[in-house]
Amino acid sequence: MNLTTETESSVSASASLNDAVVDLATAFQTVLNSLSTANPANANAQTVTAFQTVLDAMVSFQRGSAAEDAASPSATPSPPVSPVVAPALAPVVAPAPAPVLAPAPAPALAALVPVIPGGLRTSGPWNVGFLYIVVPPQHLAAIPDPTPQNAESLPVWYAISKGRFVGVTLSNALALAATTGVSGASMKSHKTQVLALAAFNEALDFNSITIVP
Repeated sequence: MNLTTETESSVSASASLNDAVVDLATAFQTVLNSLSTANPANANAQTVTAFQTVLDAMVSFQRGSAAEDAASPSATPSPPVSPVVAPALAPVVAPAPAPVLAPAPAPALAALVPVIPGGLRTSGPWNVGFLYIVVPPQHLAAIPDPTPQNAESLPVWYAISKGRFVGVTLSNALALAATTGVSGASMKSHKTQVLALAAFNEALDFNSITIVP
């Protein structure tokens, strides 16, 4: 049996006993009044005293019981409430900023653009890259090729064996100027300097180099 049930039972029993004492005290008071009123002269003094003692005891008990009922708790005490502890929040750590990378410097323009020799000459040195207005007395010499051999869509080498000027050049403008309007002009294009140089020197060996004024 829990605390609430025990308290309710105790209060109910105390109330019933209190009611019974009140009823008994009232009955004794009625009898005592009847004896005193009916024949006061012949009333037994001991009987009156006994009744009075019992009545006083009952009244005293009734008062004590009432005081005890007033002091008793009327409601079941509430159980203690445990405090609610909020969970600790984890600290928010801001992500480290990404490092700012400086842009890579652009390669020098001079390193990307090949140096292409060009122009007209009337004398040596006799090499590739120039056109001559006289027939070279010897084979043309190679120069460092400024263009990659495996590249695509690059300027071609021109071997001109008959025209206003002759030689091996990368300049399309000079090649056209040397051959345009020249009857029987001979100009061939090659993918590499080596091929163009070989074709011109072979024509030189066969005395097939001709200057047309």
